[in-house]
Amino acid sequence: MTLIVGFSNYASIFAEENIHKSIIEKSSDQLTDDELITFVNLAIVNQITVEDVQKRLNDLSQEQRKFIDNAINMVVMNAKKNTPENIETGLQNDHIIRQNNNGTNAIQACDPTAQQQGFCWRQLIQYFQAYTSVEDKAPSWRNWYATICDNDANDLDLVLYFDITSVDPDKLRWSTSSVGIYLISSNGQNGFNFDNWGAHMCIETRITAVYSEATVAANIRMHRNP
Repeated sequence: MTLIVGFSNYASIFAEENIHKSIIEKSSDQLTDDELITFVNLAIVNQITVEDVQKRLNDLSQEQRKFIDNAINMVVMNAKKNTPENIETGLQNDHIIRQNNNGTNAIQACDPTAQQQGFCWRQLIQYFQAYTSVEDKAPSWRNWYATICDNDANDLDLVLYFDITSVDPDKLRWSTSSVGIYLISSNGQNGFNFDNWGAHMCIETRITAVYSEATVAANIRMHRNP
């Protein structure tokens, strides 16, 4: 079984063969490497649910989880390389966003460590769990940056911006309607902002290697818990 990405016709094949039922219901110690790769494929083309992925991942051994992680990394290795022109645009976007927000955190209740880096706050945003949020927002805009997320000018990072209260960023959570996005990065996404209103979220490179910018933006939301 080969890891496949971006071919919608595979969805019908998986559905017709009803592979997903055995992959989800079979005991984890009985799963073969090919079946684990099939599990990744099913998630990528949304033929199983987030709940299916949660159930399966919780039941896998550390070795099996590592195998799945390596399978996903195969996708990243095959991703398009960033061109010098795109990197230059990302660096320009870095300069613009920092210049536009220079000094905006001076009067805010910000994290001192983040302030030293030019932000009001900067931290991991965990995945949303099933309880009521007081705010639920789709991204307002998006852009590509070179160093704002990871200080690595060799790759581009997609950043989504959400118009959401962030005076207490510990209460922020993200969610997705894409099973593949959840599988790739359910542990969390790095977030930051320059004041207490709004939140920027850095999208893991492995996600943008699999899905288009528009698909990512259409399938991710930000929540604020009470």
